[in-house]
Amino acid sequence: RPDGQIRRLVLDQYGIDAPAGLCVSNTEGLIYVGSGYSDPAWPDTTEVLGLCTADLSVGRRVRIRGMQVVTGMAVHPRRELVWVIGVGFGDRPLMPSAWGPAFYRPYLAVIEPGQAEVDAVPLTGTETTGESDLALPTSIVWTGF
Repeated sequence: RPDGQIRRLVLDQYGIDAPAGLCVSNTEGLIYVGSGYSDPAWPDTTEVLGLCTADLSVGRRVRIRGMQVVTGMAVHPRRELVWVIGVGFGDRPLMPSAWGPAFYRPYLAVIEPGQAEVDAVPLTGTETTGESDLALPTSIVWTGF
């Protein structure tokens, strides 16, 4: 805070065990953080939490179907869209091979104002991406208006 006070918030009480993709929406007054942990209780989804900048209370929760781990987020500053990238897992091998196909796929989700659930879109192996070699997206940055 501007007065020098520091407030610590333990995120695992909200189901965010490995925080990832922190970003701030000034227009909404929310700090967005995603889960970098694949929760066995929700095997095909992940969650993004919006914490109020005033008091760190939970202002918004959004479940993303198809994505299991968030790796990065960015906010469109005027439209209040939250762009989320991450991965979803197929069958996880006991010992992954560096020469075999990846056991995970990259995904993108766009969260619009008021949405509580969204679907993630795969970034590889689709009509628009073809055989893209994007493997593990680690960050996303908003660069324009």
